[in-house]
Amino acid sequence: MNNVRKTTLTAILVVAAIVCMTVIIPVAVQHGYAIAATYLMVGIGFLGVIPLLDIKLDRVEKGMMIIAFGVVYTSIYPPLVFYPGVEFSTLAPDLQRNLTVFTQVILYACAGAGGSVIAVHADKSSKDNDQQVVSATVIDNTKGLSDLVAMTKHTNAQIQKLYALLAIVALLVVFVGAAVLMVR
Repeated sequence: MNNVRKTTLTAILVVAAIVCMTVIIPVAVQHGYAIAATYLMVGIGFLGVIPLLDIKLDRVEKGMMIIAFGVVYTSIYPPLVFYPGVEFSTLAPDLQRNLTVFTQVILYACAGAGGSVIAVHADKSSKDNDQQVVSATVIDNTKGLSDLVAMTKHTNAQIQKLYALLAIVALLVVFVGAAVLMVR
């Protein structure tokens, strides 16, 4: 049950991040609220890392994905939204400062998290790694296996419904974004 809540929360965060990145932040920038949009941008940057932390990958791959997210998010997103076709030096000083600080915060956070994940892998595979003592006691947990299988099937069905809902919401966001762009 806890995994379903976690998956639901992650899906909600992903949808909120997509809506903010594609609709709310660009509209705020266009209407003169660029400084406020930078604060929202940094929050969305951290929300984008949450699904990457929960993804099931090897440690090195996961660490590299988190680092890559930070690099891509900070080097591509701000120029596309905050100053498309304009030099960074021509922006207002407050906006320049906010963008510089916030992109560095996201980049360093992603680099730190990704580097930590990779460091755990490096520590476990090093020659001088402390070996864990394995207990010789065997614990038999086969009693509730049928309950576990039923709960897993139910959870899988709920996750599939959630993915379908997420796909529909993402399509709606894309269509609304396209409609907004066509209206302009």
